[in-house]
Amino acid sequence: MKQIPLVHFINWETVPDEQIDAYFSELKDMGVDNIVIHPYWWMRDEEKGTFLGVVHKQMHSIGIGGTSCHGLWGNDYDMNCPDEERRRQVISTHGRFMNSAADMGCFTYTIHLGER
Repeated sequence: MKQIPLVHFINWETVPDEQIDAYFSELKDMGVDNIVIHPYWWMRDEEKGTFLGVVHKQMHSIGIGGTSCHGLWGNDYDMNCPDEERRRQVISTHGRFMNSAADMGCFTYTIHLGER
């Protein structure tokens, strides 16, 4: 039987920066090897420019991978946006995030088309 690695999702928006290392350590102690790369990290990276790199180093140092990613969601990122120009911008934004996630070792990207 094919072994499919379990990937854990954490709502990182609720974790203060100063507790991220502790969360990674606790996850590793529980046997977690892979987590979902969270869009919150990328949104922070867009604002500050280095957040993903810092988180990736923390993950790598403890031996946790980010083989999957939850895509951006919400009205600002909906793929079913009726405005064609805005939809092109949304697709471009998703592409930038996908590239960043791929640089972290991600090979799946879960996306929601939107609520419209």
